[in-house]
Amino acid sequence: QKNQSLLESNSNNDDLQEKLRQLEIFRLENEQLRSELETQKKEKNILLRERDSLVQTVSKLDSELTKAEYQRISQVQPRK
Repeated sequence: QKNQSLLESNSNNDDLQEKLRQLEIFRLENEQLRSELETQKKEKNILLRERDSLVQTVSKLDSELTKAEYQRISQVQPRK
């Protein structure tokens, strides 16, 4: 009876140790995934700022081009 109880206790202890080991592995993986997610969020924000800057530059260039084209047309056409 005593030996059986010891065997069960050891088995339970081994199971518990295995579960704790798995839990630690999951915790470390979760930590790594959170870190990767934070890095991706930062990269996304950088890309969004770059995109906004490019859109602003394109808009400015489009405006300048339109103005230059208007000036060119007004110089070519005779005024009435």
